[in-house]
Amino acid sequence: MSLASHLPSRSVLLGLCLLIAAGLAGIGMSALPVLQFGGTYADWPLSSVVNPQQLLTLAGLGLLIGQMGMTADGQVPALRRASVSAPRLRWIGCAVLLVGLGLGLAWREPILRLLAPIPGAEVTGFLTGPIAGLLTGLALVLPAGWRARLSLTLILPAAALLALATALSDPTLHAANYMRWALATELWIIAVFALVATLVRHRAAITGGRILASWMIAISLLYGGVEVAVRKTAIAVPYPPVSDSGAYPGFDSLLRRLDGEGN
Repeated sequence: MSLASHLPSRSVLLGLCLLIAAGLAGIGMSALPVLQFGGTYADWPLSSVVNPQQLLTLAGLGLLIGQMGMTADGQVPALRRASVSAPRLRWIGCAVLLVGLGLGLAWREPILRLLAPIPGAEVTGFLTGPIAGLLTGLALVLPAGWRARLSLTLILPAAALLALATALSDPTLHAANYMRWALATELWIIAVFALVATLVRHRAAITGGRILASWMIAISLLYGGVEVAVRKTAIAVPYPPVSDSGAYPGFDSLLRRLDGEGN
């Protein structure tokens, strides 16, 4: 069957378009203050969300939830053959996603302690973004049978790390509404991709999801590796070392100058 025969009705497509338009309008409104005061992209509160690596992870989570219960050819098996119906499985996936986001914020300190041994963790955001993308990509690239068994298990830590990555990359220095805007935008992006994946039931959609997953895995590994390598590079100290000898270690030279004794 052709791809056109798998597309939803015009009314459903209209509703999806309205959802996309409403989200884009909200994102545009969040950028108005930055434009009004002559700010740059780095000053935009949602710059931590609207970046390539984060967008890939969000799109992957949406496709993963939207394609739950589908076979390799994009079809939904009959209820009598499926232990859990596809719609119910998707709702469970949404619930697991929300729980993961909440756990990531609630258990922030324990999770960061687990990631602390990563080289340069404190200056690379503990690699929460690349790890979240890697987990999502691994779940999405799995064959249909394995994906049904492991996707929910991988969505939970991926969502928790995604929430942490969002919190750690806050460009507003802890503005009161940052996390609300950021999480709302992320959930909107996930919902759009999940709805598209749910509505388009075709082998091409499954194949496209796996292609996206391979990109996510490659970019996450590349981004994480580059971050660790760059942060581990030694940086030359621009000042001479301070002497630790004398009556007042580190201050003897300054005190002699103040006393008029020279160097």
